[in-house]
Amino acid sequence: MAHTLDSDEYGIIEAMQADGSFVDGDHIVYKQYENHGEKYLDKDAHLKQEWVAHTVAHRLAKWIPGGSIIIAPETSSRNLGEMVSVFAEGTMVRTKKVNDIHIFEDGVLPLLRSGKRIIGIDDISNNGRTLREIHIALKKYGLTLDEFRVMVDRNPRESAGITDLQFMALASIQMQQWDESEVPDWLKARAISTKLGNGRRWVGEGMSEDMYLQRLHKESLGFRFDDEKKVVHTPERGFFLSHT
Repeated sequence: MAHTLDSDEYGIIEAMQADGSFVDGDHIVYKQYENHGEKYLDKDAHLKQEWVAHTVAHRLAKWIPGGSIIIAPETSSRNLGEMVSVFAEGTMVRTKKVNDIHIFEDGVLPLLRSGKRIIGIDDISNNGRTLREIHIALKKYGLTLDEFRVMVDRNPRESAGITDLQFMALASIQMQQWDESEVPDWLKARAISTKLGNGRRWVGEGMSEDMYLQRLHKESLGFRFDDEKKVVHTPERGFFLSHT
């Protein structure tokens, strides 16, 4: 059962505000690069504090039966999953991402089929996508995800549609997001952050051609970036960023 909107029983959001890892009033491009918003949860900055990570892991592990299988997605939540598996005296199983989809390698199937409860762990849930992918991957082997636990659910309206899974978040906050074609004028007037969210992928040396094309697409829609650069393409140099 999914939880209600905007809940912070354990003070997770409050703590992220206090340590500066919750950002409000910026212009963020989220994981799915078509989606824009003004809020950002910098989970890496928050969880890199060892005492924070341990506290969160203890909270997530509290009601997990001992000896459970702990699934940690191939993301930054892996370290959190490792701590949870220790505190819950469980065994961690990693997912693998192929074509940006979470799957399981054949070598972990004996563990998954051991008959123990299977618990998924994640740091931030954006739209329930990771949960659904793990659920689907397990169903291929006739297995069931018994429960999914996250530190923060940042889109509880979306996760509220997950009715056939036990879903629990320590905190939830509805962070409104808009498709790039529907971004309100007040947000579009703000330059896209190149320090947070997906914007970090569109700066610096060594960007792939696909990244340049994504940024060029944003520019063609009238978006600006806070590094004040634009994509340039020449036959001699290919794609590059320039103050033009």
